[in-house]
Amino acid sequence: MNKTLAVMALAVVSTAAFAQVTVYSNNAGGDMYSDPGTTNPGASQLINSYSGANTEAWAYTEMKDNAQIGIDTANPWNGNGSAHIKTLGGASANGKATIAYGRLDAGSLGSFDSLTNWGADIFTASSDFAGQAMVLRLGISNGTESGFLVFDTTWQPGNNPSLAFATWNTVNFTSAPGTFFVRGTGSLSSAAALNTANEVSFASAQSLLAGKGFNVYSANAGFGTSSGAFDGYVDNYALGFNGQSQTFNFEAVPEPMTMGILAAGAALAARRRKKK
Repeated sequence: MNKTLAVMALAVVSTAAFAQVTVYSNNAGGDMYSDPGTTNPGASQLINSYSGANTEAWAYTEMKDNAQIGIDTANPWNGNGSAHIKTLGGASANGKATIAYGRLDAGSLGSFDSLTNWGADIFTASSDFAGQAMVLRLGISNGTESGFLVFDTTWQPGNNPSLAFATWNTVNFTSAPGTFFVRGTGSLSSAAALNTANEVSFASAQSLLAGKGFNVYSANAGFGTSSGAFDGYVDNYALGFNGQSQTFNFEAVPEPMTMGILAAGAALAARRRKKK
């Protein structure tokens, strides 16, 4: 990665308790990855522009059945881009793709009991499923039990608020824990109310899991289906523990011509400052 992109990749705006981190696409102009494979867990592609202090990284994961995923400029939000996920339906009816945050060494991102920020801005462009929004998941484990807390607006319609299509919606579980509902997957058996047949408010999930030694290992957004098509976006993905939070802003690396214009503008501004 050249010096200019290295500086871009590490762009951070921070305060004592909040940091906004820009995660750039792998390719100039944006990404769009896909895999024709039909079996889980699907293909993965690391997003090379971001590497955290403890091997934290973003990746395109669970790509299967020709679903498309990438940071691109099709629906920009808070900059020139956002993360774009699209399943095609038809002959590729089992499409799935996820953009996921975790540690490459499989370590914990933080304890679930100390989680103080989790949310994202999401946008549904079109869907074959009424009311379907981007699915958000938090992967947790205490060494014995593990699974995801899953936000899915169509799992039990009526629990979660209606999110309008063709507009950006902010979903934040920790600032409005009684508003948004999740279900549990995997082996979260110590919290019997958390299962695939039953959604609870995030506040209830926090109470059910409190003090049981759960750590957070993954935070992601995506979509998977056994039928139909979906086209949506996610940006400003927030995750924080003990009051220290990061919000990840997905941006496309500018095309070479755009980079040249930006560099020329910066050089001109520098010359003007020297003359003053």
